[in-house]
Amino acid sequence: MSSLKYLKISKLVSKCKNGDSQAFSDLYSLTYQKVYFLSLNILKDKPMAEDAVQEVFLIVLKSLDKLESPKLFIAWINKITYNYCIKELSKVRKFGEVHSDYVLPTLSDTSKDVDPIESYILKESNCELMNLINKLS
Repeated sequence: MSSLKYLKISKLVSKCKNGDSQAFSDLYSLTYQKVYFLSLNILKDKPMAEDAVQEVFLIVLKSLDKLESPKLFIAWINKITYNYCIKELSKVRKFGEVHSDYVLPTLSDTSKDVDPIESYILKESNCELMNLINKLS
């Protein structure tokens, strides 16, 4: 991010703290993609990442007055996003099994160079490994 963008964000944060709702809308427009991609990187699930963006900005809106230095907004929102996503992941893992999409790479069915026997062995190995992982406490 350029220093001009940080300066603009800092000014928008100051306006938001003074109750300017349009400034919050502008702040959202400048930063929602950053929050989304960080969430997606952590959660590995598009719908969960989209929900995370909404929740993070609700948290930001409620607690913006706690931010002492508007210059630190990006670091602050990154920390909020990270903490929220980790909390959500712990809920998912607590109530559900770990899925191989999060852990293991898969072979593409469209690849023409994939040996069917190797593909089958990989899938079976992945399945066996996931069963063992899900038995862990």
